Amino acid sequence: MNLLKGLSVTAVAAAAAFAPTVPASASGAGSRQAVSLSSADATYSGSIVVGSGKVKANGTIRDTGFHRGESELWISVTTTEGTYNNPFATVGNNKNYTFATRELTYPGTFLSGKATLCSWKNSGSSSIWACGSPKSIG
Repeated sequence: MNLLKGLSVTAVAAAAAFAPTVPASASGAGSRQAVSLSSADATYSGSIVVGSGKVKANGTIRDTGFHRGESELWISVTTTEGTYNNPFATVGNNKNYTFATRELTYPGTFLSGKATLCSWKNSGSSSIWACGSPKSIG
């Protein structure tokens, strides 16, 4: 009997946080989110799906070109095995990039995740790597 059947993704994630014995198949499996992110020089609009053992994302990154350098979508996943922070898609300076579904696999049971958009930001005669506010996924 699956005691988590019918619960929202949030309730399942909360249950996973307090009961590490929750099976991986019940922890955020199949939760699709529409996600919009921004950084100093870019925007991302797309969807992210957290599944059992994997995260999938697709969408469009638009780099405004106001600052030097590229922009990048990062996805971080924390599981019972550790934290995995991975670049998902990169767009060049002053470019738009629409990418098809990409997948990140991870070991263990999903506990939490976040998506963050980062870009190079002008700082005097050089640039710094600056990230926008992260958004929780799963």
